[in-house]
Amino acid sequence: MKKRLSACGLIVAWVLGPVSAGLGAEGGGDWTLHSALTLAPVGVQASSFGTVGTTWMSVGAGVATILDDVTDVNLYGRVSKFLAQDFEVGFELGAWYFSQPGDDAGGINPNLLLRYHFWNEGPWTLFADAGIGLLFSSDNVPAGGTSANFTPRVGIGFTRELTSDGVRLEAGLRWHHISNARILGDDDNPARDLPLLYVGVTFPF
Repeated sequence: MKKRLSACGLIVAWVLGPVSAGLGAEGGGDWTLHSALTLAPVGVQASSFGTVGTTWMSVGAGVATILDDVTDVNLYGRVSKFLAQDFEVGFELGAWYFSQPGDDAGGINPNLLLRYHFWNEGPWTLFADAGIGLLFSSDNVPAGGTSANFTPRVGIGFTRELTSDGVRLEAGLRWHHISNARILGDDDNPARDLPLLYVGVTFPF
């Protein structure tokens, strides 16, 4: 369990490390812990996040786990575009490592994501999202299932502006589901359902 908790810590450091460095650089804005946790502006002009026609890129990591049993670790990259005010459509590519009973596995996971920022106050947004993807893994996931699966998802989260050039923190909680939709029958579809926490950075493109 200690190894898995250490791995989670490394994931958070990997995602937030570049952001911390950027915030300390010249022109990064007057960022403090207090300003990040309040609704007050960060001392710089708000970005156009949520504006129709803008394109954004995101990178991040997440983890879903039942300690001492199953741990699914995810790294992702995403490109999204706002097709309507505060409504974005994104294509996401994920890489997975599955620590599970039986053989561990790795996987590649393209996804289509729909996200609506139902509360947008400039520095902060709150969102709900849903998506669907395909998972191709090096071994059966879950064990006893198949190496090709569907990955529907539904979740909630927030974004927070960090710098004057539009870099934002994103974090959320979502339903993490892996299933082959019983294409080979009920006996070969053990499925997996876990809560997944993720954190990342988003920037204009």
